[in-house]
Amino acid sequence: MYWSDIILVHWWHHPKISKFLFNLPQIPIRLVIWTHVSNLTVPALNPQILLNVTRVMFTTEASYEASVFENISDKVLKEKTDVVYGCPGLDEFKEIKYNRYNKHEKFNIGYVGYIDFSKMHPQFVEFCREINIQNSKFILVGDAPAKEIINYQIKQKI
Repeated sequence: MYWSDIILVHWWHHPKISKFLFNLPQIPIRLVIWTHVSNLTVPALNPQILLNVTRVMFTTEASYEASVFENISDKVLKEKTDVVYGCPGLDEFKEIKYNRYNKHEKFNIGYVGYIDFSKMHPQFVEFCREINIQNSKFILVGDAPAKEIINYQIKQKI
């Protein structure tokens, strides 16, 4: 008997998700991990997690080449995993045209996620500064351990 039908965890290698998994009660569940990192570099999903959950979904087939899984047989890897792409692609947006009736005062550029240099490039502020779009506005949303550092870097670059 399962306490829960299925628990789906979107794994981004965030400390809160790791803590959640560590503290997950030992109850009968079907646990699926959808890993949103390629596993080709650090961070990578711990192979023991792959072996101890019901299923792991990769966002790219490249994850099958990850060295972190080299000690898991191809048979087990194929039985325990599937690929569910995390992004549908951008091909359909090639033909988007500027609409002169839909003017904005600012051009918004957004980031939703963990605002820290473990997820963002250390030169993130410099990259943003190079954006040559008038009235551009950057919106960062999420847990922000690097907020003070980023704010400091912004003040230094203005």
